[in-house]
Amino acid sequence: MARQIDKLRNFGIIAHIDAGKTTVTERMLFYSGAKHRVGMVDKGTTVTDDDPEEQERGITIYSACVTFNWKNVHINLLDTPGHVDFTAEVERCLRVLDGAVVVFSAREGVEAQSETVWRQADHYEVPRIVFINKMDREGADFDAVFGELSTRLGAKPVAIQIPAGAGPAHTSLPFYGVIDLVRMRMLSFDDQEDALDIQETEIPEELVDTAQVWRLKMLEQLAEYSEELTDLMLMEEDIPESAIHDVLRKGTIQQSFQPVMCGSALHGIGVQPILDAVQAYLPSPLDRPPVVGTLVSTGRKQEEEQVVSRKPAVDEPFCGLVFKVVPAKTGDISWARIYSGQITANSRIYNPGKDKKDNVAQLWQIYATRKDPQG
Repeated sequence: MARQIDKLRNFGIIAHIDAGKTTVTERMLFYSGAKHRVGMVDKGTTVTDDDPEEQERGITIYSACVTFNWKNVHINLLDTPGHVDFTAEVERCLRVLDGAVVVFSAREGVEAQSETVWRQADHYEVPRIVFINKMDREGADFDAVFGELSTRLGAKPVAIQIPAGAGPAHTSLPFYGVIDLVRMRMLSFDDQEDALDIQETEIPEELVDTAQVWRLKMLEQLAEYSEELTDLMLMEEDIPESAIHDVLRKGTIQQSFQPVMCGSALHGIGVQPILDAVQAYLPSPLDRPPVVGTLVSTGRKQEEEQVVSRKPAVDEPFCGLVFKVVPAKTGDISWARIYSGQITANSRIYNPGKDKKDNVAQLWQIYATRKDPQG
């Protein structure tokens, strides 16, 4: 199925174990309409943790791919393992992603595997959005986790949301929503209705001062990358949302900083805004640099091989990378990232690792364990 390349988002969700990564994925699938009921990790009903061992242990062991639409973009999402024993599985996914959502627990903050996957994402130059999850938990501390992003990871976090409250319902000011610092609006979510509808209101009076402080900090950080924002701030002019969005998109794609969001995936709070941010700030394949590789030819000597680049265009020569092979009764299924050109069923492509051409019997679009045939 042909799609507009600029409308594609290839991203993954990465995190330390138990940060809520798979729950975020489940909520994304639910809100996009890709499934009609939210799966639960503790009940073994999630789409991406379909292996019996994953369901028994309540953790992700194997990376899983799901595809769905959100507004006007088509999303290919990889849900990756969070346990240290499966770091290699995460790395092979990061190699082919255009972007990532990194999930942190608001209680535990930056953990050991968080640092590992962050460094891997640095290595592969993957643009990132940060989601501070579990704001409804006892001990949740947005400010502390936000600080650890800089001190422990060397990140450049830019908060585009802050929480309204923190902790469970029995605390003095429990978590009940998020404040959008770009639009300066309060976003509330009805847990009884699966948080499907977002109620947008004025920021509560007791949180206005805090929101203004965070917004000024956000604008000052963004102004470092935009003369337009700097001029508007110096002239004390109203800053249009479009100008803020433009800087956020450009800076995220260039990995100048990482937008930071917050919420509670278990209760659906803040997940739909993540999808909006994926659409708005993470790159399409067109926003990424051309892939560089060695032009291999059986007719040349090794010293004559040349380094070439391939742009993400259908009229370029075919270039792809198989990053995972899944054994199946009907034959191995190869997960591939296509960087340029086209591929069709019943075609033959050159495999430089084997120095021969391989047959492409069938093309599939993967949705967890389901395979939908493509052209």
